[in-house]
Amino acid sequence: MSTTTLRRAAAFLCIAGAMLTPAAAGGSSSLGLLGGSSNETPSTWFVELSSPPATKGTSKAKLKAERDAFKSSAAAEGIKLTERFAFDSLWNGVSVSVAPSQVATIQSLPGVNAVYPVHTISLPDIRSEGGGGSNIELKNAVGLTGADQAQNELGLDGRGETIAIIDSGVDYTLPELGGCFGPECKVRGGLDLVGDTYNASPTSPAFNPVATPDADPKPCDPDETDRAEALGAGTSNGGHGTHVAGIAAADGRGHAGQVVGAAPGARLLAYRVFGCNGSTDTDVLIHAMELALADHADVLNISIGSAFGNWPESPEAVAADNLVDSGIVVVASIGNSGTNGGQLWSAGSPGVGRKVIGVASFDNTKATLPVFTVGGRTYTYNRAAGSLVTVPQAGGGELVATGTPASTDDACTLSGSLVGKIALIRRGGCGFYNKALAAQNAGAIGVVLYNNATAPVSPTVAPSPAGSSPVRIPVAFITAADGAEIYATLPTAHNLAWRGEVLEAPLASAGLISDFSSYGTDAELNLKPDIGGPGGQIYSTWPHQQFGGHNTIGGTSMAAPHVAGLAALLLQAKHKAISPELVKTLLMNTALPKGLNVAPDDGLEPTWRQGAGLAQIVGAALTPAWVTPSKLSLGEGDGGTAQLTVTNSGPTAVMYDLSQVSTRGAGPSTSGVYPFAFSYLLDSDSATFSSRSVTVAPRSSATVTVRIAAGAWRDRALYGGYVIFRPRGGGTDLSVPYVGFKGDYQSLPVLTGAGCGLPAVFKRSAAAADSCLGAGVERLGDAGASFTLQGGDRPIVLYHLNHQVRTLKVEVLKTNGSPVQPVFDIAGQLEFLPRNSAASSFFEFDWDGTRGQDKGGGNGDHRKVVPNGTYLLKLSALKALGDASNPADWESFTSPPITLARP
Repeated sequence: MSTTTLRRAAAFLCIAGAMLTPAAAGGSSSLGLLGGSSNETPSTWFVELSSPPATKGTSKAKLKAERDAFKSSAAAEGIKLTERFAFDSLWNGVSVSVAPSQVATIQSLPGVNAVYPVHTISLPDIRSEGGGGSNIELKNAVGLTGADQAQNELGLDGRGETIAIIDSGVDYTLPELGGCFGPECKVRGGLDLVGDTYNASPTSPAFNPVATPDADPKPCDPDETDRAEALGAGTSNGGHGTHVAGIAAADGRGHAGQVVGAAPGARLLAYRVFGCNGSTDTDVLIHAMELALADHADVLNISIGSAFGNWPESPEAVAADNLVDSGIVVVASIGNSGTNGGQLWSAGSPGVGRKVIGVASFDNTKATLPVFTVGGRTYTYNRAAGSLVTVPQAGGGELVATGTPASTDDACTLSGSLVGKIALIRRGGCGFYNKALAAQNAGAIGVVLYNNATAPVSPTVAPSPAGSSPVRIPVAFITAADGAEIYATLPTAHNLAWRGEVLEAPLASAGLISDFSSYGTDAELNLKPDIGGPGGQIYSTWPHQQFGGHNTIGGTSMAAPHVAGLAALLLQAKHKAISPELVKTLLMNTALPKGLNVAPDDGLEPTWRQGAGLAQIVGAALTPAWVTPSKLSLGEGDGGTAQLTVTNSGPTAVMYDLSQVSTRGAGPSTSGVYPFAFSYLLDSDSATFSSRSVTVAPRSSATVTVRIAAGAWRDRALYGGYVIFRPRGGGTDLSVPYVGFKGDYQSLPVLTGAGCGLPAVFKRSAAAADSCLGAGVERLGDAGASFTLQGGDRPIVLYHLNHQVRTLKVEVLKTNGSPVQPVFDIAGQLEFLPRNSAASSFFEFDWDGTRGQDKGGGNGDHRKVVPNGTYLLKLSALKALGDASNPADWESFTSPPITLARP
């Protein structure tokens, strides 16, 4: 996942015509009710069948029989479906394309355990910041984890290990990646699972969900604009996977101008799951996981995922966990949906898998960046993503400021002319796209944006909303200090010259968590992420057609392959004699916790953002001991008790002194909607140990009990810290991160208004307008309304989920509040739902006038038509970790009267 927030396709579920679609309040087009581009109702579904998959002991023959029986039952019910993939190794079931109105019937078929949406995962936006022609290696980033020391002093390079890369393809023609493809090459195998034209984004002009696999996993040419989406998507983003592969295993040792990754001796498998542009689907992801299993990978890197869908029960997370149980270390990026002071519970799947190593991002020590000059002074910059035109390496123009270093909304609107000039614009007040487009419309030939804060930013000027006019001029981004300095020199030096070279620039945030890195926990309060790696401003390999085969980009996408490479080094060091779980434990025990990125001397970054801390391979490889479990998830309340076991594999006894340290907390904010906004908190927990020291005999284990008592944190706050085992006489400290939720987790509100008075019921009406949602929509008052159920004339329930929901159901009631049928009154029921991605977005349920009837009873009558008449719809949400039998753990909304008046 690259640095800007991944475009999120939440778990959109349809049952009996239920459409769950995220949309932003504030305009009729955002509803998706009138055919707008925001209507992302899926047509592809995972169907989970009865038995465990083959890796859990079920025979392939039985699994095939279950799939055949399902297809026969579906055909007998008249369900028209297209099978996409059949799964049996890591997950038992199929993915199918089917009309939303038939999903509920599929759920009722015999042998069906559950139906889940196939999530759409966008190809990460590329944050292109550097060019080729440099002698700079990955040395700055690999030095943060000690990978360089492991290579040079311990003789570890990953030799004998294979790292599989599920991504946008790998350019194996690069010398660092072997120059060839096949059994004798560095990239020893792989597959293109989808083909160039595949694009799973249903709102894209280039939407094409039909995969055309081939045997060559090489990526798209990022310079071929004819492969780009219509309406300004820019050139292909296919370089992402090549960059990831280089971080994990590029081998440019001894060659000037080539990069060296974390495990340069490792070999690679490449599974391409993206076309040239757009999105892929999570069923393709699981298919690639099964191929990695068949091809005997040792480590799997997944630098993509579904943000906010942070339930470990999701099919892709379960499949990844089963892959770990099969002996493969699985490493996945945790996501780029974080922002300082916002977006708790934004971690993505499969990174939230219980056995997956979910990886956060830390900023590099230096950035390798392109440059321009003004007045004889050289300045480094980041290229903004999303423009149809990349920043040139020659030429320039007159630089003109549109505001001052004190402007708060510089260039959000422009009235003057900038014809033939380059605009210098300060960040703030409106989006980067708005500023760049305003300058373009004023005639500018380029834009230099400068920051209004110290934290580094990798901006995008991609059209927002999608389909808007594209930016067709180059856009560069510089620091606040450089922007102020250039502004001060403009009266005498105002000509800018683009240069075709790169320089290293120190980062003020070196070694601290990246501002974009997502926050945990998962929906069930399990600690995520697990660990961090360098991901902010990373210089690595790139398809050979662009930037000389090297580029600097950032994201948790870049952090994950660092950790994947470290896993390969660790497997080599231990001669593969350790399990994936022990790889995870050793890396977490020996990681280095870091200070808060906005104030490094003001406490530690929360564990639910940095996990165990920044990975340190030397300690992991050399320590003779480890502590299990590798993390503690204390749940809700005021603390918890756990047993920690120290295992000493060495020949001598080791005595450890035990201590505890707290991190910063995070709780409800005085401004903004929690958890979309929050406040950092300062307090401390206390720890009580069964013994303050423990001696572990050679090749044996010892257990201690720790009781964590939560400090005086704000109610409904997350708190955390580390339990530390410090060896007397020197050696490697071992630490165990913990997290807890202060108070009652179910006290977090779920069904909130989104600034739009939700939940509410709406009706299409050409003559009406809603003050919040715009034209063409009528909000039902207390008197209700009638519906013919013809065409689009259906009751539309809009609701906002402020937090993750375990179960959401819609019941059909009589006007007196009693069920329309004593047992079968459910119009739709959904499981494991993400929260909305923004405080103003929401989901949608369209009722088609039916209810469920049975669960595979065999009578072929799985849906019942509710007769014409007047009814109520009751929307109920069971909160995460809630007790379904406890009414206090549910929130509900009951609609105004809805009259079904079919002609």
